[in-house]
Amino acid sequence: MKKIILILIYFTCFDIAMSQETILQKKNLAKSYIEAELYEDAIVVYKNILNFQKKILGNENIELVNTLFTLSDLYLLEDKKDSSKIYLNKALKIQYFNFIINQKKYLGTYSKLKSIYVLENDSTKINTLDSLISILETIENDSIYINADTSFIFPEIISNMPNEIDSTSLVSEYTKNDQAIELFNNALSYIDTGLYTEAAASLNSAIELEAGIIDLDYLINTNFGDSLQLKNLYDNFATISESDSIIFRQNLFLGILSKQLNESNLTTINYVKKYVAEYPNDKRGFLFLANLYLEFEDYISAMHYYHRLLLIDENHFDANFNIGEILVKLKDYKNAISILNKAYELDNNHFESKNLLGFCYYNLGEYKKSIYELTQALLLNSKNSETYYYLGKSYKSIDKNKQALEALNMSIKLDPFNGYAHFELGKIYEQILKVNLAIDEYRLAYKYIDSHELNYKYGKILFKEQEFRKALLPLRKFIIFEPDNIEILEILGEIFMYEKRFTESIDTYGRLIEKFPDNEIYHSKIAESFYNLNNFVSAQKYYEKVLSFNEDNTEVLFKLGSISNLLYDYKKSEKYLLEAIYCGFTSKDILFELGIAYGGQQKYLQALICLKEALNYSLDDPILHYQLGIIYNEMEIYDLAIIEFQQYIDKIQDDPISYRLLGDCYANLKQFEQSIINYRKALELYDYEDVKTIYSLGLSYFEISDNINAAKYFKSILKINYDYSKAHHMLVKTYINLGRFREAKKECDILFMLDTSLYNSLEYCKN
Repeated sequence: MKKIILILIYFTCFDIAMSQETILQKKNLAKSYIEAELYEDAIVVYKNILNFQKKILGNENIELVNTLFTLSDLYLLEDKKDSSKIYLNKALKIQYFNFIINQKKYLGTYSKLKSIYVLENDSTKINTLDSLISILETIENDSIYINADTSFIFPEIISNMPNEIDSTSLVSEYTKNDQAIELFNNALSYIDTGLYTEAAASLNSAIELEAGIIDLDYLINTNFGDSLQLKNLYDNFATISESDSIIFRQNLFLGILSKQLNESNLTTINYVKKYVAEYPNDKRGFLFLANLYLEFEDYISAMHYYHRLLLIDENHFDANFNIGEILVKLKDYKNAISILNKAYELDNNHFESKNLLGFCYYNLGEYKKSIYELTQALLLNSKNSETYYYLGKSYKSIDKNKQALEALNMSIKLDPFNGYAHFELGKIYEQILKVNLAIDEYRLAYKYIDSHELNYKYGKILFKEQEFRKALLPLRKFIIFEPDNIEILEILGEIFMYEKRFTESIDTYGRLIEKFPDNEIYHSKIAESFYNLNNFVSAQKYYEKVLSFNEDNTEVLFKLGSISNLLYDYKKSEKYLLEAIYCGFTSKDILFELGIAYGGQQKYLQALICLKEALNYSLDDPILHYQLGIIYNEMEIYDLAIIEFQQYIDKIQDDPISYRLLGDCYANLKQFEQSIINYRKALELYDYEDVKTIYSLGLSYFEISDNINAAKYFKSILKINYDYSKAHHMLVKTYINLGRFREAKKECDILFMLDTSLYNSLEYCKN
């Protein structure tokens, strides 16, 4: 027996030791919450501590008093005075029901109660408590041993005690409240251990006993465990509710559980509607229901139930404020102002009321009033970036740019990612012509927000600063939503032209032509784009359209002349270019193009005149010398052609065609050594094997009787194109000169199959 007792003592001591460690851990957690001003979280922890202490120590142990004091203080920090008083009353009850009455403890409890009534400005209860404190202070001994019947020992105390702590209240009302809280706490403990049926029963009993004592905010925000735990609790609680249709208070809690389970909105709402139908004077039901509709963004229904709440309590702060907030969301700023003012009257420390008032006045264009309200809001909370943002916008709207810049910079200091504040700063800087600063702010804004107006302004300012490539992205995003914006389409067209994105410029100006089919500039831009894409036929079509708007447009006449040359329509080119000259347009370029047009028609004298006149504009123009060389070559004036080609080559040294043409001129003058030099130079510069040049080189070697090299080059041609009949023809001649008759005969046979006329021209082959 003695061993059993010792074992029991051991385990009891072990439990107490473990409980102390657990409580310490929980208190440390609560301390961290308090330091972070997370009082609701701290309350939850201390409620758990209280439940834990009750399990270990019992419900009436004097050690619970300090925990109750802490809960009272935390509720007071949350401005929940009624809840604070409940826990003080609980502490008093424990003090009364213990056999030792500690004077100092009583004084502390009464003092705490008095501080609450001071906040409530309840002079009657303050005076009563003052008298109680005075009586207790006259007692000399710190501790007096008494019976449980305190009314007999201190009748003067009990008789003068306020309602919350009078003798009947302690026996009946307080006990009732306490039981409800105990049942609720027990339910939380059952949830922790997975006893959901018991948890549901305890919750049901708590609500039946005194639903009004249950902290609704706490229930709404309590995490009842994982989804499976919550579902089990919900199912068990619903079963109890269904078994007794007379009880409706459970519906409120079922609504709370349903919401946490993410049941359908309708399910949650129906539960709460049942509750408010049975208890039409309970503000909590209407508040919860209205908040649900607000969360679901059903603003009309939310307003309806907030107004139902105001019929019960016209000074209900949450109802007034939330209606104001909804009106703001609905952009009914005038009506919002009225009710937000009332909300602020009910709580003149409420920052958000003032903040929204400022927002309303801003949207109504009453900027001075907006500045006043937002400034008042900042006195309540100086750390809100949005408030500074709208303050800055308000100052900007009345052209007080200095104050606006200060406010907006403060907004960004508080929230560096506030793209809208950066945007507003950019607009101010652009207005005061600080373009670089404006671009910097627009760029930052562009990183954080996607704004139609920002795309417009950012793109435009980049375009003005000729940062065309950077301007493209915001302007393209803008045009998606305003595809018919003429200004931006024109800007995009110009950017595409500058960036040589001609396909996109054609598309852009095509869209503009759909709106303005007779716009000369748009047609001209498309024509230019097609020209740059080497689509000369389409370019010609659009330039001719431009010409139809203005037949004396010399620039377009010149373009059409140039395009006609590229299309080998030299006669048409001559017509357009002469019309341009008749209209008074003369330049080096038009004379050059006219020279080409004449040359293409074999009007070489007119071509020379035009090209020589063009040289008067630029004697050193290599292209003019080249074209003159072409004309002289066609006129068989090879010595002059050589002079012109040489002047071209002196400027342009890497053009193989010019060397080939120079070689042709020397060959025609029988200066084969020079022709060979130029042909070989041409072959060095070609990035491919040019058969024509190789053949000419072979001919030059043949003419100087260098048959070995001649044969070498003619044979090399056949590696490129075996069917090149001229090479076979010259190989016959070369092999005869070399005395290689068998090979010559073989080439004759090949030539016979390829070109009979060349075959017949050789007597050797026919023999």
